[in-house]
Amino acid sequence: MESFPGGKYIVGRYEQWISKSEINQAFGFFWRIGNQNIGITIKEGQPLTYSWSQSDYDFCVYGIITDSKIAKIEVYTSDGSILTQSDFHEGLFILSWEEEAEFWKIMAYDASGAVIFEEERLR
Repeated sequence: MESFPGGKYIVGRYEQWISKSEINQAFGFFWRIGNQNIGITIKEGQPLTYSWSQSDYDFCVYGIITDSKIAKIEVYTSDGSILTQSDFHEGLFILSWEEEAEFWKIMAYDASGAVIFEEERLR
């Protein structure tokens, strides 16, 4: 789970799929469901499976690690920012940002810093 101004993202796994749901706060104390990305098939042959999304609030990259050697994920954005996560719950990860910067690249590293996975988004 990751908080953003006015809500939370929740990433979960069910069998061979991962999903991301957005929960938004309304009127200060009510909660309602927001955007959802449901049913991305986990690619067991790859070190990780991920997707990205953009909402009214911000941007995020989320996914699941299938290679136990991965110790850190980095996400690069169009404004030059690098977001990092190294604490994973059941292999799930989510990185979000509020700036108007698009997702450009994701990288995964092992504990010694060697690159295990790298992929750029088509621009």
